[in-house]
Amino acid sequence: MDDQMLRRINLIEVLIEELIACGLPTPNIPEDAAEMWTEDEIEALFQGYGKRGSAAGGTGNFCSKDSQSSSNPYAPRYPLKAHDQAPLNAAIQAPSQEKTDVPDDKRLVHDFDPPSLEQESLWFPALKRTGCPSDTPLRLRVICFHSAGNAEDMFSSEGTGARRAPSPLLDWCRTFGAEVLAVQLPGRGNRSKESPCDSARQAAFLALNMLASRLGSGHSTSQSDAGDDRQVPYVVVSHSMGCWVAYETLRMAMRSGLPMPIAWFPSAMPAPDIDEKHRPWRRQSTLNEGQFKEECRGWGISEEVFTPSMWPIYQLLLRSDFRIFDEYDWELGRDITDVSIPTGSALKEMTTEPIPGESKLLPTTFHFPIHSYFGKKDQRISQSMVQEWHRFTEGPFTCTAIHGNHLWPLQRAPKQQWLSDIVAKLQCLMSTKDSY
Repeated sequence: MDDQMLRRINLIEVLIEELIACGLPTPNIPEDAAEMWTEDEIEALFQGYGKRGSAAGGTGNFCSKDSQSSSNPYAPRYPLKAHDQAPLNAAIQAPSQEKTDVPDDKRLVHDFDPPSLEQESLWFPALKRTGCPSDTPLRLRVICFHSAGNAEDMFSSEGTGARRAPSPLLDWCRTFGAEVLAVQLPGRGNRSKESPCDSARQAAFLALNMLASRLGSGHSTSQSDAGDDRQVPYVVVSHSMGCWVAYETLRMAMRSGLPMPIAWFPSAMPAPDIDEKHRPWRRQSTLNEGQFKEECRGWGISEEVFTPSMWPIYQLLLRSDFRIFDEYDWELGRDITDVSIPTGSALKEMTTEPIPGESKLLPTTFHFPIHSYFGKKDQRISQSMVQEWHRFTEGPFTCTAIHGNHLWPLQRAPKQQWLSDIVAKLQCLMSTKDSY
């Protein structure tokens, strides 16, 4: 036994003792962890535990995948298989500087090149406003996925004039040194002339091509640090439809051997394996215009959207976005051998063909903390539906109530409550991480 391995054994023992002393749960450590893992990988596993989970109100959640009742509409249809363990173990490590550690046949794409400035402006149109200040070291990235019918400005905009409402998240990011990457999907805003994505997986595949070069890298185009290779952690924030897009993005990132986030904040969406017959909405493809308007009202969409001047525009966007969760098939997502790319997409040149060989099976669960949110006035998504996300992490899980309807990010007071809670958890998360 060499000195390095002894150090790793001691590190595991010390971290476990600290959790036990605090009365907190301990993670399952593979028997060969001290031999096979680096110190960074060991510490990364414990990032989902300890002070962060306690201070944020979270507790460890080690749900057995076999303990779910078959009558449960959320009961997983696939247990975690042996071939999922390798990508899962690789994904809990701290951001790695060596992508070559992942065999080529374990990748969804051959390589991830940084996006061009033109592509970046399409996918992250607010980056100049939300990027890390040039005089502040980049310490964190916050990746955001918007809801159906909306755009990236639900995260990046604070309004103007009398309607201005400062964002607790943006304020904290500016002070802390965090970069906000608010993803703009095709078909809206500056991308209104592009065809919308056909599915959550297509949106995820394209988004990952934009994000991959940043995951674990210290580079930011808002700064002059092109050669920066520092390990910069990231978190994900998503709302409603954006949660299933984010979930698919994270599955693909894990399967590709990319670093995982240190936390995820999904809100107002059921766990993705909910049986279709239990989904609390109707497929838009089965509804005429009047019925679709009523379906939209059930999601809390403002009456302004239904005015003669606005409805023709929003109906097209909403029907396209609703299709993403209407036709989402979690079982199909186990195999990612084929992802269609929209014709005319500005991102098509960045994508590559899946590598031939075995089917690309995607993992179903993660190790990082998941902090979820539900709206107390939400007519569609209930607390129990959101709580089912606990089965998708072996790390801490919380479920927090927000005093708003489904679209609380568009309401001043509920949005302030939501973002303030995320900031409180981020402060706890980063202070604990910095103390390691």
